[in-house]
Amino acid sequence: MRAVTDPSAFFLSERTSRKPGDAVGCTIEGTRPLLLEIQALTAKTQFTNPKRTASGMDFNRLQLITAVLQQRLRFKLYEFDVFASVAGGYRISEPGCDAAIAMAIVSSFTDVPIPDDALIIGELGLAGDIRKVSLLDRRLREAQKMGFKRILVPAASVASLRSGGVRSSSSVVPVADLQQAAKILLKK
Repeated sequence: MRAVTDPSAFFLSERTSRKPGDAVGCTIEGTRPLLLEIQALTAKTQFTNPKRTASGMDFNRLQLITAVLQQRLRFKLYEFDVFASVAGGYRISEPGCDAAIAMAIVSSFTDVPIPDDALIIGELGLAGDIRKVSLLDRRLREAQKMGFKRILVPAASVASLRSGGVRSSSSVVPVADLQQAAKILLKK
């Protein structure tokens, strides 16, 4: 047995550059932030009812995220199977990666990769809004430590960040909803 001194680096170690369907999110385990690679694949269904498969996340959460994408972004996901997975075998137990899961699905559906230096943090509301999460300052410091330059965060939480928690070299981008996040992340 060996200690893992940097869990975020461990979970991102096999990540390769710019593929559609890949996104990076940040979850909290206790009080420790962990950066995780979220992978999604959308494929035209061969059946009447599309398949939904979740690995490393709650199946019902994936269903909810898929429904929000259908309703708020008008994606015809009812014609597609959706597979979503957390790389590295980790299981997400809090909603701080909802927006990352949603953006991984959007990236796969549109076949446009998310930039390598981008990370998204936030809970997804039923209206498609990106909502506040706990311990945002710790999540931001972990993302900055790992070299992420575009960190999308819930717009409502930017004012509440503690002073000194964000280095000026990193670009914290406030986003209100999925449409705004997609516009920023999925430029061709």
